[in-house]
Amino acid sequence: MKSLSKIWVVSLFILAFKVAFPNAPAYALSSLQTCAENPDCVALEKDVLAPAVSTPTDAGVSTTVTDSSGASVNAASDSVVVEDTGSGSGLRNGAWYYWSQSQNHQAQNYAQEKYCAATPSDSICSQTFTSSQTSTTWGNYVCSTYQIAVPPEVTSYSVKSSSFVRAGWSEPHYLNGGNSISIDDPDVPGRTLFWSFTGTLSQGVFTAVPSAYSTKPPSPGCFLGRIDFTFNTPAQEWKNWPVDKRIAAVALLSPSDWQQLITSMPLGGTLPPGVTINAPSVVFPGTNDPNAPGYQHLPQIMDGPYPWSGQAPSPDSEPLRGNPNNLSLNSDQLKTLQERPNFARYVRNGNDTQQDSNTGCISATIPGHLGDNPQKPEPALYATQLSGSPNDYFVLSHTGLGSTFDGLTTGTRHVWEAKYDYGFLFNSSYPQDDKDITISDMFTQAFIENAVAQECNYQLTWAFSNGSVANAFEEMWQNDPDYPQDVRYIPYSGQ
Repeated sequence: MKSLSKIWVVSLFILAFKVAFPNAPAYALSSLQTCAENPDCVALEKDVLAPAVSTPTDAGVSTTVTDSSGASVNAASDSVVVEDTGSGSGLRNGAWYYWSQSQNHQAQNYAQEKYCAATPSDSICSQTFTSSQTSTTWGNYVCSTYQIAVPPEVTSYSVKSSSFVRAGWSEPHYLNGGNSISIDDPDVPGRTLFWSFTGTLSQGVFTAVPSAYSTKPPSPGCFLGRIDFTFNTPAQEWKNWPVDKRIAAVALLSPSDWQQLITSMPLGGTLPPGVTINAPSVVFPGTNDPNAPGYQHLPQIMDGPYPWSGQAPSPDSEPLRGNPNNLSLNSDQLKTLQERPNFARYVRNGNDTQQDSNTGCISATIPGHLGDNPQKPEPALYATQLSGSPNDYFVLSHTGLGSTFDGLTTGTRHVWEAKYDYGFLFNSSYPQDDKDITISDMFTQAFIENAVAQECNYQLTWAFSNGSVANAFEEMWQNDPDYPQDVRYIPYSGQ
């Protein structure tokens, strides 16, 4: 069974993955604080915002969110949270909050810290190593110059320990770190011996120049000695982390981390009745009114643009209060259909909706391919070529995880994901940040689809019309059971 906490990426990437956002119910009170106090809302916001955090830039998706009153912000996620700021049963004002770039950067820092605390030996994290050097030359106030090869990314050093010895001493004297050390001379009462040194880092070489002196003559010149240098390499920049490690790091953020971040979301604008918020998805935290029906306590996501009418939208009563097609829904499945009414519409309105008696999974054929574009028919035609079906196929697992596939081959349990073209991933002139975000999206989609296919006993194939892209993803996912293992290059027959 796949852990839903591991599958943290659902909502934002789902827009690209053809999984629609739901409508939202009416709430007596809905606020950021309500969300922070509601574990279900925190989990939902994590689903919505985590994809932006996992992008290879501080800015997340770097999008502009506006409303029809003229408010405009530069956000790191194109999903917003709407508060019902009024009271009573009449028309009320609302307010919307957005995920800022500074919050996105802060969340990335949290994720890096948690990942490197859990896996400190990973080369993408800050590393520490020690090198010991010994002076073998006697001189007049000048000891040997130490030159130590270090990784070019080394940016700092410290002195772990030092020792020095003089002729006639039975053993060396060891001191703790520091660029200047001292010891009382055991041979000359009242005299202090010093050893100081300076160090410079340049092009992968650390150079240390020690010297020695004393507070009283006779000066002993320089001592034989050893210095243990500790070097630190910084963690790699977030944008240089592999996509799978960025996803793993963000998954380590705790509910309390998300609570802190959610409650600090800045205000984007107010919503007097009639103002429309122009965002692809709008989150309603849910109510904390103990007298409200249970389903109104659940957080919801609604498709945008969203017009604020003076009150929160009414729920889609059929999927929320009824049981589509009289299916045997468990609590996880029912909760998913309540939070995502578009899923419920697939189940209620899809062709041949049925429930597998062995797995408990629910499936439905969705007429046509979601996202069909008459101006660019090739992706839909490629999906039909692969599966032999002109329709998409929706599956809801017994754990409440849902996904829409690019078709089911008739008479089989073979589902498909069709990726037409994507050759831009190998185009050097295409912006690297955009390529990284696309790859991150595909990792997320593949993880979710693979989990649904495994839980519901389907054979999943990811097919690419571009051979280079197919080979790259096959190599990345090879022998990783969390991702599809059947990745193929299948040319588009219309090419």
